[in-house]
Amino acid sequence: MTPLVLVHSAGATPAIWDPVRRHLKGIPTLTPALPGRLGAGSPSDDVAVHAEAVLATMDDAGVDRATIAGHSLGGGVALWLALNRPARVAAIGLVSTGARLRVRPEVLAALPGGLEEVAPAMAAANFPPNARAELLEARRREYSSVGGPTVLADLTACDRFDVLDRLWEIRCRAQVLVGTQDALTPPKYARVLAERISAARLIEYPDAGHMLPVERPAEVAGELAVLWAASLDGAVSGGGSSAVADRGSGWVSPSRTG
Repeated sequence: MTPLVLVHSAGATPAIWDPVRRHLKGIPTLTPALPGRLGAGSPSDDVAVHAEAVLATMDDAGVDRATIAGHSLGGGVALWLALNRPARVAAIGLVSTGARLRVRPEVLAALPGGLEEVAPAMAAANFPPNARAELLEARRREYSSVGGPTVLADLTACDRFDVLDRLWEIRCRAQVLVGTQDALTPPKYARVLAERISAARLIEYPDAGHMLPVERPAEVAGELAVLWAASLDGAVSGGGSSAVADRGSGWVSPSRTG
């Protein structure tokens, strides 16, 4: 079995992927919990520890290799695995993420003691202006349920993460998805990923924010289904010749909107 592993974001749980999974009929999925929630151990401020937790979930399920898609922090985990455990990774889906994930210092300073005070503003930053109130409230509740210490550890892991200078090492297929109104990991982050990963494809969603799995679940599911199916043929390897071959097959394309 080569499943699609869906890795959640900072201050979230695997439930963030539920809207997407409803559209992934017939595709085996795993949704690991990152450290600090749902019995997955103590919070961690290191993306490498989060990545090892994902590998442990794969091991428990008897999965040697998988397509790994991550949202935000989860995208950082997918990048880390593609760079440091490439034999376990068939392809990566990079959803609302970047090779660097800097966090505003004032947000880190307010946690964990001030989570309830800053959670509404944090939730609002996940969505475009004029987002529906129920979306904002659901995200605020999720931050609260995860708790201040875990949110702080997650965001610290994001802030310390930086693989910008190593993106050229990634040789597996990559699907890069971003909302044009994403204020947390803006489109310029996604474009760098697509430019520096040789077998990458970029898709930008007009008027969408940071929470693509919630805002555009059917579209995200469709793109990840294509990535998963393509990954069954094996990872791209080698240098420039393989990238040219992929471009010829139509896998790698210029960024598009919609």
